[in-house]
Amino acid sequence: MFDKTMVRTLLAMVMVALVAILTGCGKSETKSEEKSPVLGVPKADSPTAAAANDRVSDDVVFRTHFKKFIDEARSLTRTMDLLPDRAAYKNRVNSVEEAYSRIPDPPSGNEALAMCCKSARQISANFQVGDVYLGYTNDFLHLGSRDGADKSLKHFHDLGKQQRVDLDELEAAVKDGRVPKIELSDVIKGKDLQNNSPKPPIAKVEAPTTDDGSTDALKELLKVVERDGTPTRVTDFKKPGHWQKRHYTATRIEYHVKKTDSLVSPCLATVSWLEDAYLSQERATKREAEADPLPKQPTAGSHSTPFWAKLAWQGGKWVLQDVGWELPSFDIYRSHTKTSNPKDPVHDWWVAFGGTDDFSAREAEAENRENAEVEKKREQRAAEEMAKKERKAATEAAKWHTWTDLKGRTIEAKFTGMMAGNVKLTKRDGTVLTLPLEKLSDEDQEWIKNRKK
Repeated sequence: MFDKTMVRTLLAMVMVALVAILTGCGKSETKSEEKSPVLGVPKADSPTAAAANDRVSDDVVFRTHFKKFIDEARSLTRTMDLLPDRAAYKNRVNSVEEAYSRIPDPPSGNEALAMCCKSARQISANFQVGDVYLGYTNDFLHLGSRDGADKSLKHFHDLGKQQRVDLDELEAAVKDGRVPKIELSDVIKGKDLQNNSPKPPIAKVEAPTTDDGSTDALKELLKVVERDGTPTRVTDFKKPGHWQKRHYTATRIEYHVKKTDSLVSPCLATVSWLEDAYLSQERATKREAEADPLPKQPTAGSHSTPFWAKLAWQGGKWVLQDVGWELPSFDIYRSHTKTSNPKDPVHDWWVAFGGTDDFSAREAEAENRENAEVEKKREQRAAEEMAKKERKAATEAAKWHTWTDLKGRTIEAKFTGMMAGNVKLTKRDGTVLTLPLEKLSDEDQEWIKNRKK
């Protein structure tokens, strides 16, 4: 057996070994609190790990909502291959806008995803342009212009194809974490995602400054135009019987002044701008439209129509020569001097630039023309109905004949047929007579033979 000394020695050695083991385990646990055994990733219960998990969570939420936006937008482009109902299209556009609004801010410092958000804003805004094309298509169809409708519809379909290409590029850019190769409009570049930046200032004059006061006078005029916009009108310009209240304001105003050799007009000016349209809902009557308030925000599709004005400096003031708007891609050109329809917005801008407000006179003149046209058509229809009745009466009268027998007796009746050598006649009171053909006069027998031919 072991003596007491040996036992104490063995116990001491065991205790030393246990202490060493326990000390080593403690160091290992301390290190594991700081780093995960896999790739040195912080463990879940450390502060560094919590921040990393938050970043991962934000990125997942961002990409999830971005995917929903892309899916919704791509679904809308498929309907653009057809000619969708405009109201249904607007509802789908609103769904895309809502999906875009749900995209959270991109992770801080990630410029590539920030540009992806701006490209998404661009794509969402382009769908509003599609609504404008649909509106033009419907207007052209209403006016009976098939060529105009086909052109606007082609623009609509081309927009849908381009939207699909941009969506594919945007989806790939988000996936790869890079800047998408999508051209942004001036409205989107460098501005916040809500696109509520202020209007750009009036462009500087391009011609040398003169000392006759023309430049300053033009600037003052343009300030008034920018501040007040056009008069508020209630018209059914877009579609007869669909009344709207409307008001337009000018944005992105630019102008160019040039000197001439003329003593009457030593300076000429050309002004260009885009309009913000404020349109109320369409109503069945003019009175209902007059009671509607104007919207506080520009109607979707604004900035789509470029306007221009031409002025001449005469007698120390600017005299308006003409105002117009144009859409070259649709072969549409309108000007105040060449447009007889007083409901055209070009006349509103004529007044905004100081032209005579002859809207009421033009409207009355147009209404008189419309009434005269309606009256002319009514008279034509009445004349056609009268001629139709006269032809019917003549046809009916031709059926009646005065018959004479061999004894010289006469009777007025309508020939209704022959059977077995007998003539069937019907009197005006409805009485039916049957007479042998040979008992009628020679003239009547000849009449029957010619009628049978």
